[in-house]
Amino acid sequence: MEFNLEDIYKKIQYSEIDLKRALKYFDIREKDLDTLRNALDIIKDVPVEFFDQFYDHLLQFPETANILNKDKDLIENLKLKQKIYFTNMLRANFDISYIKEKIKIGMVHLFFGG
Repeated sequence: MEFNLEDIYKKIQYSEIDLKRALKYFDIREKDLDTLRNALDIIKDVPVEFFDQFYDHLLQFPETANILNKDKDLIENLKLKQKIYFTNMLRANFDISYIKEKIKIGMVHLFFGG
């Protein structure tokens, strides 16, 4: 399966208005975003090994283990990406570039695991 992210972004046509509506829908206010940003100070120093338990759990399932064990460096790379993911989430800069990154991650999951 191949995909062109720019074509997908155009097809979805997610806008700043949609983003504001989503935040309102989930009742996410500026004070909630500030709380997330404050939590960033806690996680920024968390070592990548923090995610060992998560991947140990995923490896218990054959379908997930088959994907994760294809490349000896994959899990270590994914742990680093998890840390980046949580760091970006806690920055609480929910804008179009954030949404595009989530779409990209979703397409990668679909491509490799779907």
